[in-house]
Amino acid sequence: MRIPFCFILAAGAMACSSAPRASSAPSTVEGKLDIATFALRAPTGVDAIDEASVRTHVALAPDGMFRLALTKGHAYRLVALTPRGEEPLVFPRSSGHLDRTFRISSGAAIVRLGSVRHFDRAPATFSASDDTTTSCESGGQAADNTSDGECENGKDSRTGLACTDAEGNDAADPAQPMAVPEKNPPSDVAGCEDGANDGETDD
Repeated sequence: MRIPFCFILAAGAMACSSAPRASSAPSTVEGKLDIATFALRAPTGVDAIDEASVRTHVALAPDGMFRLALTKGHAYRLVALTPRGEEPLVFPRSSGHLDRTFRISSGAAIVRLGSVRHFDRAPATFSASDDTTTSCESGGQAADNTSDGECENGKDSRTGLACTDAEGNDAADPAQPMAVPEKNPPSDVAGCEDGANDGETDD
């Protein structure tokens, strides 16, 4: 059951309120930058940038590994930080679009991007894939959010939540440098629980 907070009012009466709920567990996005492919622009870290330009930063491990803890309810784009500036992580979709963003709609999801390689430009022989390795902290399988509507003026037409349109201004420029992961994230990471502590506290 929920444990109440109690305090004494000035008049001597006792008032109680429920303890605040634990916040939702973040979802994790992890991968490994193939540092050798970046040549003279060896990356030092990865940033996740949400729709309000708020950044979540993580430094690279010596072998290029990174792990980002991202809050649900936001659309994110990822950038590798190099001495020459930011290099976007790009997700070639089977539709032919070079996406830069994805949405996290669930807590406690784990998205594994695998190896992430640098390219000076999008190769003509890109193997576009929507394959992902996404799971839940509870051990279940995460699901793409199939309830999304069309993205119109930065908002999902069904939910009203912020979104990005891969066919619009958010598509990557194929002539510019980019980092491409072995596995694409889903366009919307959903289908996991928000964590075991997100609810009532038992005695």
